[in-house]
Amino acid sequence: MKRVSGLRLTNCLVFTAAMVLVSCGDNSATPKTKNAALSAGTACAQPGKISKVAKSSVVCARTPGGKTWYSTTSARGKSVACTTPGAVRKKKGVVWVCGVEKGKKTWRATAPLPEVVTQLAGASASGQVSTDVGTTSKPVVADNNVLANPAIADEPLAPTVASTVPQSTTTTVAQSPTSTVGSTVPETTVPATTTTSTTAVPLPTTFTNRTTADGLGANRVLGVVATGTTVYAATDFGLSISTNGGVTFTNRTTANSGLGNNNMNGVFASGSTIYAATRGGLSISTDGGMTFTNRTTADGLGSNVVNGIFTSGTTVHAATNNGLGISTDDGTTFTNRTTADGLGSNLVYGVFASGSTVYVGTSRGLSISTDGGTTFTNRTTANGLGSNLVPKVFASGTTVYAATTNGVSISTDGGTTFTNFTTANGLGRNTVSGIFVSGTTIYAATDGGVSISTDGGTTFANFTTANGLGGNSSYGVFAAGTTVYVATFAGLGISD
Repeated sequence: MKRVSGLRLTNCLVFTAAMVLVSCGDNSATPKTKNAALSAGTACAQPGKISKVAKSSVVCARTPGGKTWYSTTSARGKSVACTTPGAVRKKKGVVWVCGVEKGKKTWRATAPLPEVVTQLAGASASGQVSTDVGTTSKPVVADNNVLANPAIADEPLAPTVASTVPQSTTTTVAQSPTSTVGSTVPETTVPATTTTSTTAVPLPTTFTNRTTADGLGANRVLGVVATGTTVYAATDFGLSISTNGGVTFTNRTTANSGLGNNNMNGVFASGSTIYAATRGGLSISTDGGMTFTNRTTADGLGSNVVNGIFTSGTTVHAATNNGLGISTDDGTTFTNRTTADGLGSNLVYGVFASGSTVYVGTSRGLSISTDGGTTFTNRTTANGLGSNLVPKVFASGTTVYAATTNGVSISTDGGTTFTNFTTANGLGRNTVSGIFVSGTTIYAATDGGVSISTDGGTTFANFTTANGLGGNSSYGVFAAGTTVYVATFAGLGISD
């Protein structure tokens, strides 16, 4: 047994503050490990690629902050297979990266990022995640047996930064739900406001598709929302939650969490409070999705089939098959609004609210209220909408974006008149099931892929299975920073 930098070593690998790594029988950093450390923390191009630096190795990881080289190191036990090259996990302080060598994909233990990288970039700020540096009282051991043990939970990866644009160039905009067409329209909503750049974000190029093999409850994903490295996916069989950026998921169902129904239509997250739109009620969790309390018609909802949710403070809006339910007590009780209050139809697909203005997508138009949802005025094709069937709506200031079954309709006068954009402008299909806006970038989930515009909707670039999506029929879309999440009928696409 040797003593290195005040830390007693046994037959295991231990990371210390004195050097990048120390293996048993070697109490000094060799030129080989130093060379590998020089590459660690720098940008790489091909996720999963393993490269030799002298006689040591680095692996290309897909982190929330971008593609980054990590120094690899040996670990206890038998190697564990992985599925997605470049994927990152963290357990018991050790970051593991899915590497590919000679066609075989296995998880590779990594050493801590060089101190200069974490000091200059700030690991949590840049989205880079690092293996913890061990101490005398708390050594960090790389062990494949720990990685393979499902009883040991993955640790959350470092949070990402939504934008690196200086604060003076940002604006606060409301976030919106996503939805799809049909008797049960999926919708994903996000917290009421968030700060995003006023400039367009770079377009994605490729996507990685997540499926039941990665823990999703079902491959048909009806809505998605992400906050930091936590991703919520509403599926045909439960609410799937990832705490590592969408690499792996844990599924919540009626059996293990109290959801009203396993058939999900959408999800909304605000801090640790999760709102799940199901075919059996509005399920609300205050512990991050571990357990849910279900609200139904007994609590004032117009129908137990909930198609979408939007919340702001203690006000909860629930789009149902028989009206818009509005709660002012955090979802405990609801008052139902219908055509008697001016809604275009009682079949409500999507909802968005900003202050006292409420936008409601129905089967017969876009209904707008300026008095908190007490009365509504209905907008139709007569006002420029592409179609009267509006699965989804989003608003930012006086600009209103309506996803319709015949294009994306945009209003710059608060919803009085609309201009419609279609396949002629580059949309994948005219049937648009979801819409999301971040800064000046518009994301539209269509029947023919996810279409993205950086010029206010004048032109769109379309992304399909050719770019890595699981399916071209997309139900919802969400963007956070440069990462785009697409809910499709064949999996959850996450941009690389």
